[in-house]
Amino acid sequence: MKVINLGTDIKALDKNSSTYKRMISYGKMFDSFHVVILASRKMLFNSDGIHFYGTGGVNKIFQMFRAFFLIKRIIKNQGRDGLVISAQDPFELSLVAALSGTPFQVQLHTDIGSLFWRKKIINKIRAAIAKFVFSRASGVRVVSEKIKAILIRDYNVPASKISVLPIRADLSDVQFVRPKSFAEFHPAIVTVARFEKEKNVIASLKVLREVIKRCPQAGLVLVGDGSLRGGLEKFVRRYNLSGNVVFAGKVPNARPFIKGADIVLVLSYYEGYSLVLAEAAALGVPIVTTDVGIVGEILEPGKAVLTCSCDDIDCLASSIEKIVKDESLRNALVDNARAAILKTVPDEKTYLDKYKDGLGYCLRSDSSIQ
Repeated sequence: MKVINLGTDIKALDKNSSTYKRMISYGKMFDSFHVVILASRKMLFNSDGIHFYGTGGVNKIFQMFRAFFLIKRIIKNQGRDGLVISAQDPFELSLVAALSGTPFQVQLHTDIGSLFWRKKIINKIRAAIAKFVFSRASGVRVVSEKIKAILIRDYNVPASKISVLPIRADLSDVQFVRPKSFAEFHPAIVTVARFEKEKNVIASLKVLREVIKRCPQAGLVLVGDGSLRGGLEKFVRRYNLSGNVVFAGKVPNARPFIKGADIVLVLSYYEGYSLVLAEAAALGVPIVTTDVGIVGEILEPGKAVLTCSCDDIDCLASSIEKIVKDESLRNALVDNARAAILKTVPDEKTYLDKYKDGLGYCLRSDSSIQ
């Protein structure tokens, strides 16, 4: 089998990144494996028999055109027999894959059933693109049963066409993670997120204001960065929270911050999977969260995590207070969450076999249609 992996994650071109290493693991299973990444810088190199391409291009439109012609060139050189494209999203990338005339798999990592996701005009356009590509895709790969149900209900995708393959978090080394110390805070609350609207980081600050009334030594550590950082800093100054908030910035590995927390707070409006939830569960840190990602499917509300609606500040603050004051609840949440996540994370061989089988289905499906 020959595979073209089409994506936007620039880290796939960085030999020191976990994304690059994952591409190498994937590539070793196939006769040929080509990683095409939409990127501003043009790149081409081979590593361990895997072919990596950065498209080049001043914006996404130019990058898409270059990706299309790159793929056509690869198809010409490799031949169409036994070749399948895997596109990282069901939007612009899958449109490029669909126009190639080759069997292709659509990947879906986000919750496109979320009302918040659907509010954006660009996402309304993307939803229309998704309906088009789902109808033409040979197969679809999603990260959760919840998203599979959305595709069946809202996009009329046949269940047989959908494979569920959660993000594989390598949790084998969690016991060796050295925690960051936040001794100045009690409790130390940690939020790990991009500072963008859908991550609802402003709600973490609002929750902190309420928690401080009950636990004056409480502090919030914000791990990440993004376009809304200025607004978050302004909020901190406005409400005199500087002594209770730390902006840690974007870090290559958030696990030490998570493990050093007394509580991890996830307040996103929507998530496809949420690696932060999985890592916090494996690292043994109590979680307060909205009903997103693996909540409900893997982490049971009330048993493994405490959940509230996105902007119910009183509920969120009360949940944090309960965890701080009730040791038995705290221990139960930690034990149940850790057991649940470790039970569901497949070993590397099982994961890679499922990955390969999903792509193989696309070729089998396309052959049966013809």
